[in-house]
Amino acid sequence: MTDTPKFRRYQIRFVVVCLIYLLFIPGVIQGKENAVAPDPAVNPPKAEAEVYPVPPPLVYQGLFPCQACHRKDIRGLNSQVEVGKSFLGKYIRLPNPKPRILVRMHRDISLKHADWMWCLNCHNLEERNYLELITGKAVSFEQSYRLCGQCHGPIYNDWKIGIHGRRVGQWNGKKLYLLCAHCHDPHQPRFRKLPAKDPPKKPSYGRWETAADH
Repeated sequence: MTDTPKFRRYQIRFVVVCLIYLLFIPGVIQGKENAVAPDPAVNPPKAEAEVYPVPPPLVYQGLFPCQACHRKDIRGLNSQVEVGKSFLGKYIRLPNPKPRILVRMHRDISLKHADWMWCLNCHNLEERNYLELITGKAVSFEQSYRLCGQCHGPIYNDWKIGIHGRRVGQWNGKKLYLLCAHCHDPHQPRFRKLPAKDPPKKPSYGRWETAADH
């Protein structure tokens, strides 16, 4: 075979490829063999939402289930067209999502939570026995802390570790967390001002009495 410059270039390229293979490929193969599968105990998969044990929500005290009154309709009607065709159509009102002043029921509720807040920012329009997250997901009243935590993140984190709010039970065991609504009115969460009390009176008997007190 003739030893030409072209043949020498092929030889050099072949040697370079072999060196690259010998230097790098074994390390890659060994790295794959030594790769460790992720340990679920070390990095557990994130759950959709952690559930905290809570006492019955205050809404359950004579006001629940909400759909006893807030039914989707009276006769299973699902549209305004069907309502208009029914005998009781003019008496049936489907859920109205429009913000307005309540003039019939719930007139005792004064919503002072935020300027932009409306009932359906928290309550589910179709299923009134549930609340609704900003994502549209329905949550029960027992998990109302998830709803509050959407806007009040730092306080929600404090609540979960026991810094904010109140929880009872064992220090290193089962606990019961009071919901936000157990202490705060969800419609007016700011605590009302308390009237100031008189300062303690100075004792005026025995050795505490002085001439300046007379």
